[in-house]
Order: sequence, then C-alpha cells, then structure tokens
Amino acid sequence: LLSAPNGQIVLAAGDVFSRAIRNAGWIVASSGTITARAARIENRGVFRTDANPAGDGDGGTVTLTGTESLLVGLDGLGIPGSVEADAGVNGNGGSITLETNGTFTTASTTLISARGGSSTGDGGSVKITAEHFTIAGQIDASPANTGYNPGTLEIDPATVTIANGANTAENTGALDTLYEQDIEAWGTKGTSLIVYADNGI
Repeated sequence: LLSAPNGQIVLAAGDVFSRAIRNAGWIVASSGTITARAARIENRGVFRTDANPAGDGDGGTVTLTGTESLLVGLDGLGIPGSVEADAGVNGNGGSITLETNGTFTTASTTLISARGGSSTGDGGSVKITAEHFTIAGQIDASPANTGYNPGTLEIDPATVTIANGANTAENTGALDTLYEQDIEAWGTKGTSLIVYADNGI
C-alpha cells in the first residue's frame, strides 16, 4: 500500500518510451492526485483517489498515460483491477484521464469509477484517449443521487463501431466497439457519453 491522503503521488518509469509501470497493489491518495506515465501501464491493482466514504469531499484526480498501451486487468488471483475517484457522502465525483497512443483495454469485471456523493453531488468525468480501445469492464461516472447532474464518459479513438446488443460474455473484447444497450444504461444511470472519432463512427 502506497498512501498519501489529500496529497499527490507521481509515478514515472524512467525513459517513458522504453519502460513499464505494473501495479498489482494499492496506490491511494484520498481526494488527492495520482499521476503515472510510462511506455506501458498495466494496472492489476487499485489506483484510488476516493474521498473518505464516511465523510464529505470531492473525488480526486487520476491521470494514467501509457505512450504505447494502457491496461486495467486482473491480478494473478483473478481479482479485478480498478481506477477510482469517487466522492464522499457529499461531494462531486472526481476526474479520471486514461491516455495512450496505442490500445486501451479493460478486462471483464474491472472498474473505472468517478461517482458523485452518496447523498449529494454531481457525477465526475472519465476521459479515454487512445488509437484503439477494448472495454469489457464497468465504467461509472454517475451521481449516486440521480437528482444531481450526470457525469461524463468521453472516448476519443480513431474509429468507433456502435453495435446492437450489450457487452456480454459472448461479445466482450470487441475492438473499437460500443454497444447500444450499454450506452442506454450509462445514460439512464447518469453517465453521459461523448464520442470523438477522428476517422468515423
């Protein structure tokens, strides 16, 4: 466990064009900032800037930049990794930025979350910028209390396919694909989807 409550954690793997960061533990900066940059980032543990779940406060900020690839996957025991920036009881969801010039991948059952407070607070923001993406895990930037403003999920790849159905065990792992039912579910819960595709949707 690496912890810096209300503080800042910065990870860099030497020459960012030749090294990797592989996290299988817990890196926590409650309501703070976590920044990691390397050629390849593999998160099979937890990056967390949640506020104290029993108190008030906004979620923090997580920025992960893998110049070649970025993965949120499972550890050796099959436990899913997560990136979290949730608010406390009263507070707004935080901000998560995930960037790569290559492929961004989330494995099944993983979690990326920037939720608003359990009592009051707006949803947060999740931004994914990648040449290609595969989303099999859960992403949630909604307000826990739906009376507050929705959060945003912004995806910026080269191309996107909108397919019928939902991301299921049979469909999971389709490259550069979002599913109609998933988009509707995000919207219903309070996560607004924004898609920018350089070459087309």
